[in-house]
Amino acid sequence: MLSRTILFLILIALLGSTNCCIGQVASVSGKILDSNSKRGVPFANICIKNSSIGTVSNEAGAFVLKLVNVNANDTLSVSYVGYRTEYIALNTINRDIVVLLESVGVLVDEVTIRPHLPTYYIKEAIKKLTLNYPDKPFSSKAYYRELVKENDKFLAYSEGIFESYYADYLDTLANQHQLLLYREKENIEQMDFMRKQSDKHKEKARKKADKEGEEFSEDAHDLVLMQFGGPSEILTMGVTNNLEFFLDSNYFKKIDYEFGRSTMYDGRELMVISYAFKKYLDGYKMSGKLFLDAESSAVVAYDYIGDIKIPIALESLLFMAGIDIGTVLFSGLARYQNIDDIWYPENFQFYLKAEVEKTHWFSEDERFNYKIEQVYKVNEVDLVTARPIKKEKLLNTRKPLKDQVYNDYNLDWKDMNVVR
Repeated sequence: MLSRTILFLILIALLGSTNCCIGQVASVSGKILDSNSKRGVPFANICIKNSSIGTVSNEAGAFVLKLVNVNANDTLSVSYVGYRTEYIALNTINRDIVVLLESVGVLVDEVTIRPHLPTYYIKEAIKKLTLNYPDKPFSSKAYYRELVKENDKFLAYSEGIFESYYADYLDTLANQHQLLLYREKENIEQMDFMRKQSDKHKEKARKKADKEGEEFSEDAHDLVLMQFGGPSEILTMGVTNNLEFFLDSNYFKKIDYEFGRSTMYDGRELMVISYAFKKYLDGYKMSGKLFLDAESSAVVAYDYIGDIKIPIALESLLFMAGIDIGTVLFSGLARYQNIDDIWYPENFQFYLKAEVEKTHWFSEDERFNYKIEQVYKVNEVDLVTARPIKKEKLLNTRKPLKDQVYNDYNLDWKDMNVVR
C-alpha cells in the first residue's frame, strides 16, 4: 500500500486528465462515524460510485480501500442501511478521512400505515426472486475471513480471495468457486479444551497413516476445529438459497412480525419489518430486522441475533462427560447491492459466541469462551466476461483450503481490499 503522501501526489498529477486512471495501487483510508453519537459505524459499505469495487468498515468503523485502475475523477460512495449515503470526490482526498453518516427516515417519524400484514410483503418478496436477482451468468471476486478464538487466543485465523461463477444465482448447486489467494495467521495457539482427547485421536490417526503409507494431515484431525469453520455455509448464505426461518411461510405463525419506521439505503426507500420468534424453532430463537425495497419488494438486507438451545438428549450426554455448554449466542447479516435494477450479493457475516465448562472431580473446573467470526465481502462483480471455473480448480470445502489455491491472475495480498 502506498503512503498517503504518494497517493496525494498521484491524484494531483492526474487532475489534468479527465480520462486518466490510477494504474498503480493507491488507497483511501479513514473512519465511518455516526453523526450524532460519533461512534464508529461497523460494516458500512465503501465503494467507487457506479462500480462494484469496494470494501466494508470494521467493527470500529475503520477502513482501507485499495484503488486499482480507478479513474482519478471518480467518486467515493459511503452507505449503510438507515443512513444517508455520502459521496466524496477522489481528487479532494489527500489524507485519512472521517465520514459522518446521518441517520435518515422517510416522510414522518411514525410508522407508515400499510394496507397488508408484514407477512404479505415477505411472500411478495419471495415470489419475485426471479425478477429481482440475477438470471444471467455473472462472476465475482470476494474477500473471506474466518477467526476462531478460545479465551481470546487465536485457534484459527485465515483469509482468502474467492472467484465465484454463478450460472444461475438462484440454483446453489450450479454455483462454482475458486480460491485465488489464501493465508493463515502465524503462531496459532493450540486448543486447551479436550486437548488430551484430541492428541490421542491424532496419534491414532498418525499411526494408521504411517502403517498404510499415507500422508498425515495435522489440521484434518483436530477433533474440535474439524467440527466447524470453513466457507461452505457462508458461500451459500442469502435469501436466494436456503430460506431463513423468518422468510419461510411455513413458520410465519410461529414468529411475530411488525412494521418499523421506513428508512433509506443508497437513495432507495426501504420497508422495515421487525421479527421475533415466539419460541425455539429447531433449537434456534432469534429476532432481527428485514429490509425490503419499497418499489420492487426485493430483500435488500436482513440482520439477526439469537441463541441456540442444546437438545436435552445431547445435554444429558455432555453432563455425564462433565461438560456443560452455557450460553450460545449468534448473529449475522446479509446485504445486497443494486446494479442495473438487479440485486447482487455484497456482504455476508456470521458470528457465534459460546461458553463451555469442564468439570473435574479432583481439580479446579475449567471454563472456556469461544468466538467464531466469518466475513464474506464481494469486492467486484463482472457481468461481461464471466466464465465457468475449470473442473480441476473447483473448491472442495471438505479439503484444506491451503492446498487449493489457483492464483490465475497473479494477485498479491498488498493489492487486495480486506477488512482491517
